[in-house]
Amino acid sequence: MAQPLSPESQTLYAELMDRLRMQERTKGFADLEGGFASKTVRGASYWYFRTSEGPGGQREFYLGPDDPATHRLMETYRETRRATEADQVGLERLAAMLRSGGLLITDGPSARVIQGLAAAGVFRLGGVLVGTHAFLVLGNALGVHWSSSLRTQDVDIAAPRRMEIAIPDSRDLKHADVPQALEALQMGFLPVPGLDPRSPHTAFKVRGQALRVDLLTPGSGRS
Repeated sequence: MAQPLSPESQTLYAELMDRLRMQERTKGFADLEGGFASKTVRGASYWYFRTSEGPGGQREFYLGPDDPATHRLMETYRETRRATEADQVGLERLAAMLRSGGLLITDGPSARVIQGLAAAGVFRLGGVLVGTHAFLVLGNALGVHWSSSLRTQDVDIAAPRRMEIAIPDSRDLKHADVPQALEALQMGFLPVPGLDPRSPHTAFKVRGQALRVDLLTPGSGRS
């Protein structure tokens, strides 16, 4: 059975989705959390930006030599970052109001996994969230609260067979390296052996916990 959410909650949810879509469309340098570091190479100083966000863990990007142009770039990042953090506070306030209004939410570890897969480009490359977590999202989108209290920690991702899941480099966004994305979360994910040891792993689990990620693809061929 489903109970309708209040009009206020439905309106707040629509506002949250609009703001999240806008955030996604306008993502830039300041959306990365990190810091600046200087290096001296052959007597000259250069600036780099270090961040641990994304599928590859700690990464470093070259900004430029130690000159006024590079310093202006860093100052622009700091100013834009303050505005980005203020926007994030507003989003968190909306989310808290929606939780109080009865919207369905997922658990923290599963949300972290889904966010990590998104950062790795899984959904941009055709992956689709299915299963329990997708069911929760559908309820919120339809403006209803499911009466069932069923919850699982399985994160199920459906993807076409053409989406490569075990390619080492995903920075060109042509491939999504799911194992590397899960490893970067440092949550203890281990591959679950499949029937054919020659095939890429399509299931990952945290030992001693219910948290699990399954990659589902449609069948092909006569079988």
